[in-house]
Amino acid sequence: MTDRTVLIDAGWFVGRWRRHLYAKRGLLARILAGVANGNCDPAKGVRAGRRAIVQDLKYLAFRFRHLGLSSADVIVCYDGTHARQRRGALLETYKANRIMIHPDATEMEAEEIIQSYRASESTIQDMRDHFTTFEFPLSLNDKWSHRYTETHEADDLIADYVVAAPATEQITVVSADSDLVQLLAYPNVQILDPTAGDKTKVLITTEDVVSKYGVTPGDYADWKALAGDSSDNIPGLPEIGGVKAASLVVEHGSLESIPDESFAYGRVSESWRPNLPAHLRAWMDAQTRRDGTAAGDDLVARRHGRLITELAKGESPTRPIRYYQTLIDAEAIPESAVELVDLRPMAMVYRRMIRLPFE
Repeated sequence: MTDRTVLIDAGWFVGRWRRHLYAKRGLLARILAGVANGNCDPAKGVRAGRRAIVQDLKYLAFRFRHLGLSSADVIVCYDGTHARQRRGALLETYKANRIMIHPDATEMEAEEIIQSYRASESTIQDMRDHFTTFEFPLSLNDKWSHRYTETHEADDLIADYVVAAPATEQITVVSADSDLVQLLAYPNVQILDPTAGDKTKVLITTEDVVSKYGVTPGDYADWKALAGDSSDNIPGLPEIGGVKAASLVVEHGSLESIPDESFAYGRVSESWRPNLPAHLRAWMDAQTRRDGTAAGDDLVARRHGRLITELAKGESPTRPIRYYQTLIDAEAIPESAVELVDLRPMAMVYRRMIRLPFE
């Protein structure tokens, strides 16, 4: 008989907690607000929080029974408080979109918080404290166990376990984190998404991954490095998108095999940045319609692309070199105003951040 293990990404409970707080009646939120204001017995707050968490645990237990996992070893994996720092050393804006700002903060205070964020120095709240507040053991169940490493995210702990496990061990990963679909490349792994809309089909398969992203689990990291991921604030490459990224990976394979022209980008050269807006403004004003009247900015943008409008405003966006070449061919800007940028190294950094286990 083969071993069976369930690895739970504790981050799933974060989303569930928000659901409980912002439920239609909002009872939990009102009780906890009353506790914070001193208008409600703290014990009542503990009982209310416990009920919400127990509800989630009962749902998982139901799914485990449905999948024949009731007797499996269950391990709850937590994000470490310094877990963002390893990837943050490669990209300082990693998960900057998840910065917690107090609702009473002024616009200036919020801006200062955002500007001062450095992922390589970032710490996050210890979710284990959330459960102990409501009198749960860190394993959430006396029959379960838990794992925590200060410098690792939960998906790193899960991936490290999968890599080290024998091929005979059947592993079920419980998470809604799309990055974990990479682990489906291991034949002994299945993924249970508790947030799946179809309650009769909560297991994610390789076919589901191909259908959704256009690539196999083994190619997911290369695909996401190109397409980007707003949830983790990984930008990907400009003007690529999911469909184009999938076609490049399917046709060419890994980032190393994709042709150089796909990574060839341009931006305004340093020497031209102060003067290019005025140069473009004069050129755009000189453009005419067929009847000889002024073309206007909208028509010029339709003829030559929106990049011309961005440049006229003094911006210097990084765009595929063909966009800049269009303006050079139209003699809107000189060739010397553009410098070439190779974004393959950047894409490979993104892939390193995304690929599990992180190295």
